[in-house]
Amino acid sequence: MKNLLINEPQLTAGLSFESTLQVHDVDYRALLEAFPAAAYICDTEGFIRVWNRHAVHLFGRVPFPDLDKWCVCRRAFSTSGKPLEEAAFPVAYTLAHQQPCTGKAIILEKNDGSKRMVQMNTSLLYNKVHQPFAVLCVVGQPGVVQPGNHDLPAAVLNSTSEVIITVSNDHSITSWNKAAEQLFGYMPAETTGKHISMIFLNGDMPLSASGEHTRLSAHCQTKDQRIVDMDISLSPITMAGEKLGYVLVARNAAVANKLQQLSREGEERIRQAVAASNLGLCELDVLTDYLKLSAISRNIFGLPSAMPVNMHVFYSRIHPADVNMVREQMNMALKGINDGYLKAEFRIIRYDDDSLRWISFRAKVYSNDHHQPERVVGTIADITETQTLLEELEQAASRKTIALQRSMAQLERSNKELQDFAHMTSHDLQVPLKNLALYAEIACTNTDPGSPALPWLNKMLHTISRMNSLVEDVLEYCSLTNAITSPETVDLAVVLKEVLDDYLPLIAAREAIIEQDVLPCIKGVKVQLYRLFHNAIGNALKFAGQPPLVRVHCNALSRAEQQLLPELHADHKYLRIRINDNGPGIDKHLSERIFDIFHKGSHAGYSAGTGIGLAICRKAVQAHGGLITACNAPEGGMQIDIYLPAT
Repeated sequence: MKNLLINEPQLTAGLSFESTLQVHDVDYRALLEAFPAAAYICDTEGFIRVWNRHAVHLFGRVPFPDLDKWCVCRRAFSTSGKPLEEAAFPVAYTLAHQQPCTGKAIILEKNDGSKRMVQMNTSLLYNKVHQPFAVLCVVGQPGVVQPGNHDLPAAVLNSTSEVIITVSNDHSITSWNKAAEQLFGYMPAETTGKHISMIFLNGDMPLSASGEHTRLSAHCQTKDQRIVDMDISLSPITMAGEKLGYVLVARNAAVANKLQQLSREGEERIRQAVAASNLGLCELDVLTDYLKLSAISRNIFGLPSAMPVNMHVFYSRIHPADVNMVREQMNMALKGINDGYLKAEFRIIRYDDDSLRWISFRAKVYSNDHHQPERVVGTIADITETQTLLEELEQAASRKTIALQRSMAQLERSNKELQDFAHMTSHDLQVPLKNLALYAEIACTNTDPGSPALPWLNKMLHTISRMNSLVEDVLEYCSLTNAITSPETVDLAVVLKEVLDDYLPLIAAREAIIEQDVLPCIKGVKVQLYRLFHNAIGNALKFAGQPPLVRVHCNALSRAEQQLLPELHADHKYLRIRINDNGPGIDKHLSERIFDIFHKGSHAGYSAGTGIGLAICRKAVQAHGGLITACNAPEGGMQIDIYLPAT
């Protein structure tokens, strides 16, 4: 099996060593990865060729195969603090003497200047003809070394947060570390040489006289008389088969139990949450490039449970069209962009069956104290079903959009044909009507005033005039467009003046009173706005009382008033132009129908119109994105409210 933690420079540099490894039945790389401690393999010249991720963490960087020899460190020292000679390295010793080196303690100084005391255990690796071809080195029991102090027992005792006490065979205390000092309150000078029973409640010392490892629980008492429940691990100290005493490692049972309980509860909550959400978990070790995947994540990618995975494998399963995007997102997160958060959705090709799946990848980069990226923790979710549904919805929406566009195009053609037909029909009707009017006028002129035929000829002329008005109104209605394509600034005050000038003979004849506000400018089409006011004012003059009174008022619509009219766009501002007359008003059930084409009023004493004027008003208002309504005014008469977008 190819070790996925070995990068390309390693494979190139150690090609002959690689071939040596491949002829063996043992997978040394997989074996190292299974080690719970730092481990590495050197060739017969001492150069490091294979290592696991624990070794990288211990050394602080990835080894260089052609440069790092014996061990990865800036300098090395013996436990006495003297610089370590090359021949004294455990790997060098094993190669020189062809025998294992067990428990060799040395101090490693890393590139950042920190020192760490380790114990090295080395052994030879043999080929099939029983010739040594490499050295396996396993590093154990690391500890941080304080500057100027290279005493191994003292370093071990004082670098741990656990209580460690050593006692002689007669149960006298021989050493007392800082953790014991902090817990019990006694200084080492107060305990050294004293009987170990001094820390147990009522002197009850549950120590075994046997020479075997023992675990027990006990009630201990501090210097200030506090009672502490402790979990104690008791192990004998032997040398050359002779028992010299005991080492006692104690932990606060209450704290340990509480931490264990919280840890179990937290793990259970996380497990339940992950199981319920069907999310896969992943964790990338940036230093080693090792990617740890949960069972759900491996199932999503179709990866075997025992297969080691690094980012090369991860990227190789991403669809070629998406892999550059994911690489870019990962590099940005590692650089701290977006606070180290990564969010991406992309396609993958499963390892086991090459099937295509969509996944959602969410991750966060965590850095060390030097602000260097150390690990990336994230979640992986299979969103194939959701993505498939979205694609189907998008395709359905696209089909609907195309169908709607076709329908709109067909409707537009139909409307154009209808307008052309209306124009043609109106023109064709106007010609015979003009001829009929001409013939009727000639007949009236040549008819004797006392002839009984003359009234009938006059009625015919009146009917022809009404038919001609109807044809002209139909032509005007059809010429109005449903939307404005090229709006311009229109002064409504000028439009209203032109309309009133047109009605001046009627106003003078009926002695009508016109009250008006100064109207503002808006964006629109002047011809349509002229038709709007012409028909609205004409309708008011037609149905007004005697003497006729027509009021034209204008004001900006308030936000509260606009909310009562859902037909208006919420983000726009509107003007309200109100036209009142002093006529009989309208039936409240007809307030909507009066804007329908060919709807006629039926007020007694008033001449009936063509039933198109108010329909023209509504069409012009709608083309400008507005609204028109009608009702009876509180003071009497009809009230028409016109709502137009303000500039």
